[in-house]
Amino acid sequence: MHHSDAPKEEEPSPKDPAEAVPLRTRKKIFPHARTSPPEYAGMPGH
Repeated sequence: MHHSDAPKEEEPSPKDPAEAVPLRTRKKIFPHARTSPPEYAGMPGH
């Protein structure tokens, strides 16, 4: 993973399962979002 320069809060956690799923799956979780949600805007691979 490329979380080396990301704060601990940005790392995947049990309360944020969306961070552990692919982008195409995120779109199913966030159908209202045209792109990755703001909290994932700084995440690599989106």
